Amino acid sequence: MGDFLRRLRGEELKSAPTVTSAQLSLADTLNKKGEAAYHAKKLDEAVSLYLEAIANNPEHGQAYSNLGLAYQKLNRNAEALWANRKAIALASGPNTDTVKASSYFNIARVYENDGLWAEALDSYQSALGHKDHPAYRGGIEKMKQKLGQN
Repeated sequence: MGDFLRRLRGEELKSAPTVTSAQLSLADTLNKKGEAAYHAKKLDEAVSLYLEAIANNPEHGQAYSNLGLAYQKLNRNAEALWANRKAIALASGPNTDTVKASSYFNIARVYENDGLWAEALDSYQSALGHKDHPAYRGGIEKMKQKLGQN
C-alpha cells in the first residue's frame, strides 16, 4: 500500500545506485592516483581524481577524506568540512576508525586555522575517540591551552 500511495502522490521510489565491481576497482585506482598527485603537490589534479573516484563509487569514504584534505590545502574550507563529514558518514569496513579519526583531525585543523578553538577541540577529541595518535593528543592539549583549560 505504501508504494501505491507514493505513486499517487507523485513520489518516485529511489534506491542507491548499483556499483559494479569494475567501478569499485576503478574508484580504488583513481583514489590511489589522487594520493600520488596529492603527495606530488598537484592538488587540483588530486581533487579531480578523488571526484572521479567518488563518481565511480559514491560511498568511497577514504576518497571523501582525501578530497577533504586536498580542499583544506587549497583553502577551500567549506568544501573541506563537507567532504570530511561525508567521509565520516560513509566510513565502513576494516578502516572505519582510521577514516573517521583522520577526517575528524582534518576538520579540527580547519577549525584551528579559523581560530575556532572549541570546535577544534571537539573534533580533536572525536579523532582520538576513534584512534590513538600523538597528533590528536597534541591538538587537544594545544586547544585546551588556547581556551585556558590547562
